[in-house]
Amino acid sequence: MYKRAEYQVITDRMKEPRKFIQVVMGARQIGKPTVVKQVLQDLDMPYQFFSVDNVPATNSAWISDCWAAVCVA
Repeated sequence: MYKRAEYQVITDRMKEPRKFIQVVMGARQIGKPTVVKQVLQDLDMPYQFFSVDNVPATNSAWISDCWAAVCVA
């Protein structure tokens, strides 16, 4: 299976000892969810996956909402 160069960057970030939210941003239709899902399949760790496709640009609280959802889980 083809893996983009970003696959290794995201994998390395996920393996770092600190536990921060990882946000993958970029233009539409370039395969962001695909590469993230490839990484998550290969790593043995819990995760939450959030898509913000339908979040209005004026909603600056979306990342705080994601963090709150993870802290509750």
